[in-house]
Amino acid sequence: MQHRALTVIVCSSFFLFACPKPGGGSGVPDAGNRCQVDLAGTGYFKQDGSGSSAAFITSAEQLIGGENAQGRTGDVLLQNDKVRVIIEQPGRSVGPLLSGGGIIDADLQRGGGEGRDSFGRMGLFYAFGRLPSVKEVEVINDGSTGGPAIVAATGVDVPHDLLNIESLIQNVAGLNVKFVVDPTKPLPVRTTTYYVLSPGESRVRMLSAFCNDGDAPALMPLIELLDVGAFEIFNSGPCGNGLGLPKPDVSNNCTIAPSKWFGVQGDNVAYGLRSMSFSDLNTPVEANAVLGYGGVLGTMVEGESLDGLLSWTNADARSRPGTFNVRAKEQRLYLRDFAIGRDLAGVDAVFKEIDGTPLSTVNVTTSPDARVTVLQGARMIGLLEADASGQATTKLAAGTYTLSAAKQGHLVGAPVQLNVTAGADAAATVTLGEGRTLNVSVRDVGGARIPAKVTVFCAGGACPFNADTYKQHVLLDYPALGSAAIAYVPVSGDTTLTLPPGEYDVVVSRGPEYSTWPDTWPASGHRVDLRTADGSVNATLGRIVDTTGWMSADLHVHAYFSSDSAVGNWLRAANFLAEGVDVLLSTDHEYIFDYAPVVRELGAQDVIATMVGEEVTSFTHGHFNAFPLTRDDSVPNGGAFDHAGGEDAPTLRMPQVFAGIKEKWPAATVQLNHPRSSGGSLTLLKVDTATLASKGNPADYNMAADPAATANDTKLFGDGFDLVEVANGPTASWSVMNDWMTFLSRGTVRASSGVSDSHSSFSDTGGYARTWAKVGTDAVGSFTPQAFSDAVKAQKLFVSNGPILSFTAQKLDAQGNPTGPVFDIGGTLSAANGEKVRFTVDVQGLEWMQLDRVELYSHAPGREAVNGIENAEWPEGRILQKKDLDPSAVTLEPVAGAGNLRRVHLTETFEVTVTGDTWFVGMARSLNGRSMSPLHGSKAMAWSNAILIDGDGSGKYDDFPLKPGQPLSAPAKVKGPFIVPTREQLVQAIADLILHGDEH
Repeated sequence: MQHRALTVIVCSSFFLFACPKPGGGSGVPDAGNRCQVDLAGTGYFKQDGSGSSAAFITSAEQLIGGENAQGRTGDVLLQNDKVRVIIEQPGRSVGPLLSGGGIIDADLQRGGGEGRDSFGRMGLFYAFGRLPSVKEVEVINDGSTGGPAIVAATGVDVPHDLLNIESLIQNVAGLNVKFVVDPTKPLPVRTTTYYVLSPGESRVRMLSAFCNDGDAPALMPLIELLDVGAFEIFNSGPCGNGLGLPKPDVSNNCTIAPSKWFGVQGDNVAYGLRSMSFSDLNTPVEANAVLGYGGVLGTMVEGESLDGLLSWTNADARSRPGTFNVRAKEQRLYLRDFAIGRDLAGVDAVFKEIDGTPLSTVNVTTSPDARVTVLQGARMIGLLEADASGQATTKLAAGTYTLSAAKQGHLVGAPVQLNVTAGADAAATVTLGEGRTLNVSVRDVGGARIPAKVTVFCAGGACPFNADTYKQHVLLDYPALGSAAIAYVPVSGDTTLTLPPGEYDVVVSRGPEYSTWPDTWPASGHRVDLRTADGSVNATLGRIVDTTGWMSADLHVHAYFSSDSAVGNWLRAANFLAEGVDVLLSTDHEYIFDYAPVVRELGAQDVIATMVGEEVTSFTHGHFNAFPLTRDDSVPNGGAFDHAGGEDAPTLRMPQVFAGIKEKWPAATVQLNHPRSSGGSLTLLKVDTATLASKGNPADYNMAADPAATANDTKLFGDGFDLVEVANGPTASWSVMNDWMTFLSRGTVRASSGVSDSHSSFSDTGGYARTWAKVGTDAVGSFTPQAFSDAVKAQKLFVSNGPILSFTAQKLDAQGNPTGPVFDIGGTLSAANGEKVRFTVDVQGLEWMQLDRVELYSHAPGREAVNGIENAEWPEGRILQKKDLDPSAVTLEPVAGAGNLRRVHLTETFEVTVTGDTWFVGMARSLNGRSMSPLHGSKAMAWSNAILIDGDGSGKYDDFPLKPGQPLSAPAKVKGPFIVPTREQLVQAIADLILHGDEH
């Protein structure tokens, strides 16, 4: 209950606090189910002063704002003169953090203007698979009569529908371990978290009280689960000497990293979290165990390290770091601090001041917006962000420090030694390394301004700087292709890059439908000399291919609202504009976002269309994109689909997921994302592709058994999808290509797609591969999401990472002459047995693009996969017909109306005699040619969706070449006995889980 009726009760538990109702006044909410604590009596909270407040949000003006802001009316704003946070109202939201009642937005007080919230959300997770589901958020003290403002969030024990660590390790990583605590076992525990903000403090103290109402102790190791939002994560422990998280490595103790506190640097705001010892709530924990991927962190309180986690898999372990036990009918407390500062150095100062460490003010002068790293000895202890005038201020304890300044595009400046004396202010001037400006202008052949991508290579090969150069100053998403920088030119046609002094080769592109500048590429780029002075380039691009009636989209891409992506929404839109993608689709994990306002803000509404979608993301049985959808601003995550079935309900089986999506959004299409590997539904559910039967055990996925299940089919999978993601990245997965073609052969006619699944700004840019749909227009103003959905369902698509492909079919008469209508991709051609059909593959592309093979595919035995074991075999014998080409002999043709621009244009035909119902797919690719750089680093590839053949006169494709009952066999995967893993095995399991994350 969010705004509950208030009853006047005795306020002895809060004798140093005022006792107002939410919004002010006298009285305090009835304790109800709250796990009650005498907060004032604990001595953990500063009591004096005024200026803190807590209030339910009733208007948008009370929200914090910022690109990652998620607050809504009905949430609670907790603030004082220094900081402000928003605590989410009760409710369920699908994702790593399922429940409301946690901090979702946080920022400094900024004195007007839009906020800069860069935080995601946080919440408690315990027993490796459970959490408190918050049912009530209350304002305990609104601060109107002084003292701290207090908000309480009370929840009950429920399973985490999506995150069961034991199940993930068993079923995704394949390591059969058993934890000492059972994540599926209910705990009779009520949890109340008190958020306390005292006047004048830059930290929110969070005290969680656990009341065990049962008759037995509750063993519940605690994990702080955070979607941190920003990715520039800093670990103050021995594994952190820069920004970012370590990769799994058995050779060190940093896969699960010890940490006293960790912080996150956002956009002129930083956050830090540290826990207090279970045995002494006045003493900070020395070593929590931190594991993270992307922007999701789990910190096991007092877990210490990898060995600490290992102890929870060993029933005979003598000690288990992180033990948190609540005795029967008793209460136990857990305390931590959430600090907010301008930068990581400011967060560190907040914690030191809390601890009573004497600090001196340090004023730093550097270049505008530079970052200054603070080292003590060889270890990084903090980071300052200078303002627009080049000033930064922090507080440091007495000692000797080394400071250096950097900013992307500049060299790291010379280090400066700083001596800080107790009781005295200190100052330092820290010089930023040199940088040069490169001004870029891009126009089309008619002189109009256009967006584009600028790729800058270091002359002569590898650059003398890389991401490691800057890791103590800024966490760079280092650009792809070994380049020095990538920039996205907006619709104005002009942009500016900053680069370290040096010589560079510049290439300008706008995806595969436009030429590349200069015309000397790929032999050479345009050389610019920035060793001693700034420079400029003026590039001209022209459209070189005809895609009338077709529009392209990248049907799987991530940005800020995905927990594992830090790409700003405006930057993702700029990326797609620069790459010449026609339609920008949002598919963030468990979040429905609409790019249309972002595109309008960029002035690009006439250049790129938008669609709304979501990646429905399970951790154990696959991911699925759904589009087009509509966003609901009134509910968390924009109304993302709850594939877990709701609280305390079984997870939905795939037929239920597919049907549920289409019931909620009738126009939606559903795509099987990366259906192979550790994160794929076909693999995880153990699907036989020839029958769609699944062999997976529903209990492994928290699913209820289907009443119609049989010994040979647990019916966890189904045919309610519309699209198979065959290329997750620039090139096709042969195993998924086999799966898709098997579906075609068995009569499950679905479209194939190509996507980027990009999570990054520059290291894996969006748009490759992409999917073109025949929507009847190529004008943005005429585009409709419904038309794209219709094209998907009619399989009127082709997939490419560069070549623009046409695939058609036409019957031949007895003399071999074409007769009758021409059938395009997605069409069904009727021809009698013995009649001939000519298939034509027509390809256009960039003049430097190399293709050496054109192929025709149809049904062939051997593509099937059984028991979820992928079939990656791609023998030449399964290619129906092929033509090998000499790329150097391919004719280049001039592009009409485009000056001197030329393009590759080739046409190959194949003739086939009809022998029955079947299907055909055309493909063009490069086996031995150059890569498609600067578009991407892979070789050229494109393929069509199917043209169907009705060979029996029924008027449709209905006598499928893959017949039921064909013998298929493969060994079933059988779990072995439970084991106590070694360190090496656990690190490998963690690596597999992170790989699972990399493939989503």
